[in-house]
Amino acid sequence: MAFFIVCTAALLLIAALLGYPSWRAYRRRKVWQQPFPARWRRVLQRRVPIVRRLPVDLQLQLKKHMQVFIAEKVFIGCGGLKVTEDMRVVVAAQACLLLLKRPADYFRNVRQILMYPQAFVVDRTSV
Repeated sequence: MAFFIVCTAALLLIAALLGYPSWRAYRRRKVWQQPFPARWRRVLQRRVPIVRRLPVDLQLQLKKHMQVFIAEKVFIGCGGLKVTEDMRVVVAAQACLLLLKRPADYFRNVRQILMYPQAFVVDRTSV
């Protein structure tokens, strides 16, 4: 009986892992279909002026990338910082500029965005 349970659990895990890319693609398509929030558009105009200089097709691509990025990443305020929607939009815009005209994996290995109220300095050295 225990063998059956272990085998069933293993099969469910394999099925979940194999289905995850399809599920992620489905979720991303749903996000891409959503209209870009007008509030975010105003934040971009005020805080990320380079967006205005992009051709219209790249602006649209950037906005869609931003929507997915914001939907998938967790933004964490450190040192007492309260992360606002404006902060998330600006960070997403800066990050997603790097994705334009490239295959977008949306920084697959990045799960969280840590934001600090001032410059962040590591007290130790890496070897």
